Amino acid sequence: MKKSCLLLLITALLPHSFYGQEKVVTAATQTKTIFSLPKGENMEKLTDLDLARMEVKETKERRETVIDKSELSIEITVTDLTKHEYLSDYRHGIETTVLNGKGVELYDYDGKQAYTQMHESPDDALLYFLPGELYPGYGFYNEMFKIDISEITKQYLSLGYSVAYSPKDSIFQAGNDSISQTVNFKDLYYETIFFENGEIKYIDYKYYISDGSYIVPYSESSSSFEYTQNGIKIMRTIYSLYLEYSVVEDGKAV
Repeated sequence: MKKSCLLLLITALLPHSFYGQEKVVTAATQTKTIFSLPKGENMEKLTDLDLARMEVKETKERRETVIDKSELSIEITVTDLTKHEYLSDYRHGIETTVLNGKGVELYDYDGKQAYTQMHESPDDALLYFLPGELYPGYGFYNEMFKIDISEITKQYLSLGYSVAYSPKDSIFQAGNDSISQTVNFKDLYYETIFFENGEIKYIDYKYYISDGSYIVPYSESSSSFEYTQNGIKIMRTIYSLYLEYSVVEDGKAV
């Protein structure tokens, strides 16, 4: 999907479930799991078990987060939008997951409740209440790119990190032997790389877009490394693209 189309969806998509004094953040994503082998590696070395494990998977889901304006309570509804290949996936699968201050509820594709569990600890319920100061900007990511460079540089240096900043490219970097972090203020992305014994173990990348006023997520990916039965190092990448994104407050698209 082109960026311009996504930006139109930011304001055009109105969640049908919105009725009260609430803020509703809705996001639909398409996620693919992809495996990569080193260049020149012989595919014939892979076993049947390796090939089965490396099957490319694609899923779609919609996540709707509703925040009550008076109580600041949060309810998250995740709906599976994947077109499953087999009928058994529908019969035994979960279409909707609802999480809130009470607990979790799962519903199958016929709308019947398949599972429910209440929170055992009051602390678990507190996770579904939003601090008041976070409510105004919730759903947008502008604050992530309003970093005071001098202040964050001092913080990283105090922790023993090496720090670099390029004003021309608007790129901030910090790292040590085990982690490297990059923030690009112009192209709007965050990248984090984890190392172990000098080798890359995990990469996390989040990319955002802006319509001039608001910054919203566009895509994200995470890559990790593992080995096949014959000791071939492969990379597993989970890539998610935001197909829809909207923020609606008190019945009006923001």
